[in-house]
Amino acid sequence: MKSPQLASKPETETTSAEPIKKLSVVIPVFNSDRTLHELFCRLKDVFEQIEQDFEVVFVDDFSSDRSWDVIRQIKEEHPSLVTGIRLATNTGQHNATLCGLYFSAGDIMITIDDDLQVPPEEIPKLIDHYQDTNAD
Repeated sequence: MKSPQLASKPETETTSAEPIKKLSVVIPVFNSDRTLHELFCRLKDVFEQIEQDFEVVFVDDFSSDRSWDVIRQIKEEHPSLVTGIRLATNTGQHNATLCGLYFSAGDIMITIDDDLQVPPEEIPKLIDHYQDTNAD
């Protein structure tokens, strides 16, 4: 099972004593119209439970299904929580991820795949480990 990835912006130092102000979840998307609503709802539930300010940055890597329509719908329903980016060509998962990291506004960033193979409910463990070890 893959693990979500966590990164921080270089100019931001977060210690175990300092709370994370805002967390960005970057999701490269490719032909995942069937999982995006569930993924977003589960992410929202997780961050509400741990009372963490967050945003979700969806980067559609030029999907051929309805992924972009779903992202736009989620953005319309949750404008303050969602950023949607659609790439003009298929550039691959790594480039889509880098694009999302560039446009994220959080102090800390987590990347997670769009297919729900990694349960969003595992994110609090990642955050706890980050804070316990002062990792970046």
